[in-house]
Amino acid sequence: MLQTLFSDDRYSPPTQRELLDILRVKGKTSRERLGKGVRKLEGLVHASFSTRTDIVTLDVDGPTAQLAADMANRMVQLLDSFNIVRRQYQSRELRRFAGERLAEAQRELRAAEDSNLRFLQVNRRFTDSPVLVFQAKRLEREVDLRQEIVLTLAREYEEARIAEHRDVPLLSMIDPARPPYRKSSPRILLYSLIAIFVSGVVVVLFTYGRAMWAREADEDPASHEALARAWPSFLLKIGHAISRKSSGV
Repeated sequence: MLQTLFSDDRYSPPTQRELLDILRVKGKTSRERLGKGVRKLEGLVHASFSTRTDIVTLDVDGPTAQLAADMANRMVQLLDSFNIVRRQYQSRELRRFAGERLAEAQRELRAAEDSNLRFLQVNRRFTDSPVLVFQAKRLEREVDLRQEIVLTLAREYEEARIAEHRDVPLLSMIDPARPPYRKSSPRILLYSLIAIFVSGVVVVLFTYGRAMWAREADEDPASHEALARAWPSFLLKIGHAISRKSSGV
């Protein structure tokens, strides 16, 4: 994903660039750069799953609206390809196991059939003996069991062979990603309103504090002068305490 080429529409004309370059990921080595890219990409991707509808919703933030949509669609393609490859690998391993077990089961079936045949050749009129009848039924059950195992393994082997070459997509994309009509971030208007509010609160507190300080100076000059002298030393003590705490003393 990070090394996939995307059309960067911030340039004119749009330029094909790796996602690592588009996201401006830096690193001393390619491994370090990929690691940083993965962490940065994780912060841009948000997925949610609905247990009621079994639908996965994918939200992707990108440098531009078109890039965000292209990144989301590419992620779905890569995930679907990964699922297909993984399913084919599992089917290939199942086919290999079923084939080996099928060959073994066929040998066991032939051995059971040979035992039954030898019994019938030696005991042509076994129906007159209850013991021989019991042995004959036991041999027949063994043959029937081996036949059932062979049929089951043969069916699994053929199903695995078909699934191994199946490349039908496992994911159904209900709604492909499209460029959003407005930015999700940065929320300039919201941040501006917050900054204006905080600035207003600071101005009000500063104005009120100055008024209280002036009134205190008029009403009690001695106390005001003592407080003015003690205030710098008080701030200095706080600074020393913070410094000692941060240094672990």
